[in-house]
Amino acid sequence: MSYELMQFDGMIVAGLSIRTDNQKASREIPLFWKKVFQDDILTKIPHAASGYVYGVYSDYESDQKGAYSLTGGIEVEQSEELPEGLVVRQIPAGIYAVFTAHGPEELVNTWKAIWKSGLERTYKFDFEEYGAEDQSVRIYIGVDGEDQPDIECPEPRCCC
Repeated sequence: MSYELMQFDGMIVAGLSIRTDNQKASREIPLFWKKVFQDDILTKIPHAASGYVYGVYSDYESDQKGAYSLTGGIEVEQSEELPEGLVVRQIPAGIYAVFTAHGPEELVNTWKAIWKSGLERTYKFDFEEYGAEDQSVRIYIGVDGEDQPDIECPEPRCCC
């Protein structure tokens, strides 16, 4: 599986958040995104900075086996005056391994490959970026340093 390492400058994302883990994710995450869009959460966020939607993974309990927070939101220029119930995530600058997936099945399979990979992850912030013209999703994984392994793709329809 191919990915690129990049230096990311950081950004602020505001949105709705849940706490989950990978055992419950296949049930909870689709319901979470349904709520974000049905309740029109993203249009209620002031100071939007771009047309992209982000899924931000943070507050990791440990690694991919532990609980984490998922925030569905948009990049903002400032985080003041947010509606009640919304949170802010300050994604730090750093080195990220960036993967691209096309479609929901490939997105899930890419995450499975990432979990089984030898990437030296920070488990501080990871995020998905939605909104590309080709309907792809870019997955940014926070990593420790630039010396990262090649990744084998164990699943069909991976991001290779």
